[in-house]
Amino acid sequence: TSREVTSISAIWLLSHFAWLVGKSRMKHKVMPPAVTGAPEFDRTFRAQQNCVEFYPIFLTVLWTAGWFFNQGKHFSFLSWTENHFVLRLSYSQSPISTADLM
Repeated sequence: TSREVTSISAIWLLSHFAWLVGKSRMKHKVMPPAVTGAPEFDRTFRAQQNCVEFYPIFLTVLWTAGWFFNQGKHFSFLSWTENHFVLRLSYSQSPISTADLM
């Protein structure tokens, strides 16, 4: 069903972000467990952490909506994965302050 497709695509997205953090660690020579280093690494790591922090909420809402609402509407949850992919790309390119968002 669409819930499974969306869940798998979100898992792939999180795995891809983790791989990018590892790649950035090697590039900027930031050894674990350190989570700070070059500004480019910091942005990549923070974007990945933002996705990880909200993933449980996303899955809970996705699967609960699947039990109580029409199955066809779950493809709208794919926008979550798309939005987080775009967020990670833009955030790692240049930092965004909260003042810019308001």
